[in-house]
Amino acid sequence: DQDTLEEAFRLMTIAVDDLAVLQASTAQRAKTLESQIADNEAELLLLETQMTDIREIDVAEASVNLKQLEAQLEASYTVTAAMLNLKLSDYIR
Repeated sequence: DQDTLEEAFRLMTIAVDDLAVLQASTAQRAKTLESQIADNEAELLLLETQMTDIREIDVAEASVNLKQLEAQLEASYTVTAAMLNLKLSDYIR
């Protein structure tokens, strides 16, 4: 009968509208997922590069560089300590 057809049409319209909402939601989630995958791939590439750099490091060269940095840091501490001990009266003389 006519009432049954109208109810079926109303339910179909609601279903189509709900499908459109679900499709939009799914498309947004897919876009977010694709973005996250791209970010993860970039991060993975960076980590792989860093791991390669670590594996290929020259231990002797790294040791020399570390000693140089330690010497620079020690010199910086020495200068800082000397500056902390300065007084205005030292400059006035």
